[in-house]
Amino acid sequence: MRSTPLPRWSFDELQALQEISFRFSQIHSADSYVTRLSENLSRSWAKEDILCGSTLMWDYDEELIRGILEKELAPKAATVMFTAKDFSPIGITEGWQKETWYETEYMVQPIDSGVLERVFTVTCQLT
Repeated sequence: MRSTPLPRWSFDELQALQEISFRFSQIHSADSYVTRLSENLSRSWAKEDILCGSTLMWDYDEELIRGILEKELAPKAATVMFTAKDFSPIGITEGWQKETWYETEYMVQPIDSGVLERVFTVTCQLT
C-alpha cells in the first residue's frame, strides 16, 4: 500500500455504502438518538452535518488517508492480544502478572518476530 497509489474506486464504494446506510438507517430509541446527537454536537462540524457527520464521507484526500495509515495503523501503534489456556507451546512461561479483581493472568511485552512466528506455527498445527 505504501508504494502504490490508493484506488479512488474503493473510497467511492465506501462513500456510496455509507450514504445508503444513512438514508435507510433503522429507527433508534430516543435516548440513544439523543446521546449520539449530543456526541456529534461536541465535534467541530458544520450545523448541517451534525445529523450525518458520523456516517457520511465527503472528500477523498489520499494524503490524509496515508497519514492515518502511517500513524494510526502502523505496527508500532498496534496492540495485539493473544488468548489461550496454555502458552507453553510458544515458549512463554515466565513474567505473568495477576489482574486484581478476577485474578486473570496477563503479560505486557513487546512482540518480536520470533514470538509471532511461533504463534502462527502452533496455530497452523492446531487447525
